[in-house]
Amino acid sequence: MKRPLLIGLLLMAVVLVPLALADEGKLTIEDIEFRIDGDRDSGTSADAKPGSTVKIEFQVKNNYPDVNNESLSSEIESIEGTVTIEGIDDGDDLEEDFDVSDLDAQDDKKVTVTFEVPLLVDEDDYQITIEVEGEDVESNVLNSTGNHKTTRNDLNLEIKKEKHDVQITRAILLQDTLSCSRSTTLSATVINLGEDEEEDIQLTVSSQELDISRKFTFDLPEGDDDDTTYSTSVPITIGEDVKAGSYLISVFAEFDNLAKNTQEVLSLKVEDCAVPKAEPVVEEEEEEPATVIVTQPDPIATQPQVVTQPVLTPPTVVTPTAMEDEGFFTTPVIIGLFVVVNVLLIVVAVVLVLSLRKK
Repeated sequence: MKRPLLIGLLLMAVVLVPLALADEGKLTIEDIEFRIDGDRDSGTSADAKPGSTVKIEFQVKNNYPDVNNESLSSEIESIEGTVTIEGIDDGDDLEEDFDVSDLDAQDDKKVTVTFEVPLLVDEDDYQITIEVEGEDVESNVLNSTGNHKTTRNDLNLEIKKEKHDVQITRAILLQDTLSCSRSTTLSATVINLGEDEEEDIQLTVSSQELDISRKFTFDLPEGDDDDTTYSTSVPITIGEDVKAGSYLISVFAEFDNLAKNTQEVLSLKVEDCAVPKAEPVVEEEEEEPATVIVTQPDPIATQPQVVTQPVLTPPTVVTPTAMEDEGFFTTPVIIGLFVVVNVLLIVVAVVLVLSLRKK
């Protein structure tokens, strides 16, 4: 009785122990590599400088055993994670998230995250942490539905500065195309990224074709704050006789007792001033009065007739003042009465003469 029971326990141990061991590291982070400004660096540590581009590449793997059983699953799903460079950004962390999605048993996936090292940074070692999390699907090989998390915190990024390192971090034209207006402004910023203070830095803005030449001299301390930067603005005005075309403007910085230099080149485009033509003024024509022609039906004449309205002359009103001025006997009525009276007198006289003769 004891022997069969013992054999059964041994068989269970043979099956379950490997699975239990597999549960210890279901998700792993493997094959870590750095690329610093394009250069490959294998291992857990890498060197960079201010402004470097840092790429971190690694594999995320599902370490579940590959079980050939349709009723059981060894897949891990919803795998995602975060890569952190601690305290490198003026005491703050830089973080980048990534997503792996799902992985079957013994499958892996390559992950690449990219960081830009701040320009204002101290020389120091900065720890890098990679965290990965995932979830079991239902009916997995261990009958578990838990979350799985893996962390790597044994990585390191060391920032090293050159002894003398001055860079032009900004050089722009506020207007890079000029036409009727012939003025613009050039803005430039210089930063000391080296481990030593820089004295007598010379910054020159020049263009022989445009007759531009400006020079600035200044000092910059070392460090990781804004005191290590110098900014300036240069007004630029070109003459009306400058022909249309593209012209180069140099922004040139010399340092380390003028033994080293760095340069940025800008392009300024000049176009002809296109003056809009004045539109011609169209004068409105005065309308002539229309002649109205009335056509009346006529069985004989079929030609239209022009009807002319008679002009009525208003009657003349004689005022007393006019009568007084012309005199009493000058009016037609008085003259007529006078003539009638004279005729009557003559008739009366003739009648009297005839009567006397008859007697």
